[in-house]
Amino acid sequence: RVAAARAKDRATATDFIEGIFTDFFEMHGDRRFANDRAVVAGRQLVLEPSPSGGAWQHVAGTWDAATGRLTVYVDGVEATRASAAGKPALRAFGGFRVIGGTLDPANRRTFEGTIDEVRVSKTARNIPGSAAWQSPYAADADTVDLYHFDAATDPPGNGSFTDASAPVQNGYYFDFAAPAADIHVDSMPGFGACARYGNSTGTGSRAELFPDSPAHDVVSDEITVEAWISPLSIAGAHTVFDSMSARLDVVDGAVHFSVFFSDETSLSAATGPVIAAGSAWDAIHVCDPDVVQGRFLMNGTTYTWAMFFLGCDVTTCTHNQIGVAFAQDLAGPWVKWPGNPLIPYASY
Repeated sequence: RVAAARAKDRATATDFIEGIFTDFFEMHGDRRFANDRAVVAGRQLVLEPSPSGGAWQHVAGTWDAATGRLTVYVDGVEATRASAAGKPALRAFGGFRVIGGTLDPANRRTFEGTIDEVRVSKTARNIPGSAAWQSPYAADADTVDLYHFDAATDPPGNGSFTDASAPVQNGYYFDFAAPAADIHVDSMPGFGACARYGNSTGTGSRAELFPDSPAHDVVSDEITVEAWISPLSIAGAHTVFDSMSARLDVVDGAVHFSVFFSDETSLSAATGPVIAAGSAWDAIHVCDPDVVQGRFLMNGTTYTWAMFFLGCDVTTCTHNQIGVAFAQDLAGPWVKWPGNPLIPYASY
C-alpha cells in the first residue's frame, strides 16, 4: 500500500477532477501570494446536474442560430450541448402551447409533480452569466410567455392562469383526472404558489393549454425555454413544456431539449442522470463532492466508488449536511445510502 501511494503514476486530485467534473477552472495562490502544489482549488467544481425527485430545480434550454448551438442548463450550470450550423428559422411561436404535457394527444406525456416560473423568450438567454433565474422573472422585450402561477392572480380552482408578458395571453386549465382545486396547493420558497400536475398521488394526468393568439406568432432564430420543476419521481418521461418551436422534457432524470425548424427538421440534446431521486435533507442544493475508489458493500452490492457530498434543505443554504452515494462506474448511476445524511446539521 505504501508503494502504491508513493507511485509516480498514481492518480491525483486533478485526475479525478478531469474524469468527473466539467468546466473546472483551477485557481492558484494563497494569502501569502504563493502556490501550494499540494492543494487544488478552483471555481465551478460541480457535478453535471440532473433533476432529483422531490427537489426544486431550474431547467432551461436555449437555441442560437448565429452560433448553431443548442444548450441545456440545470440550476444555472451548462449540462450538455449540441451544434448544427446553417439551420433556418424556428417554426413560429403560435398555436397551442402546453405546460405539463405534450401537444400530440396520441402521444400524451404529462408531468407529475409541480412546476413554477415558466418563461419562453425569443432570445438565447445567458443563463450561467445571470442570477435572474434564481428569483421570479420579470418580463422584458424578449419575453413571449411568462407564467408565475401565483395564487394572488390565479386563485385555486378558477380554471385559468395569468400571462405576465406583453402582449398578454392567459391560459386555461384542462383537467383530465384531478379536481381543479388541486392546482395551487404547493409553494416554492421565495416564489409563492406553483402549479401541480397530476393528482395528489401522482397518478392523474393534466395538461395546461394556451389558446392561439396571432400576437404571439413570432418567428425567431433564437429561443429560451426555462422553468422551475419538482417532479414526484424522475422515473419515466415527463414533459415540462411543448410547442411548435421547442419542447422541454425530463426522461429518467435526464433533461431533454428539442427545437423544431421551419424546414421540418429538428435538433435535440440530453443530459445524463448523475444522482437518483432526492430526499428531504438535500432537496434544495447538492455540491462539494469528494470521490474515492475502493470496495464498498451496501445492501448486498459491492461498489467501486464512493462520493461524499454536501446537501441542503433550505434556500438560504444554512443547513449544510453530508451524505454519501456509491457507484460501480464514475459515470454513474450513483446510489445514495438510505441512512443519509451521514453528518446531519444538528451534529456540528
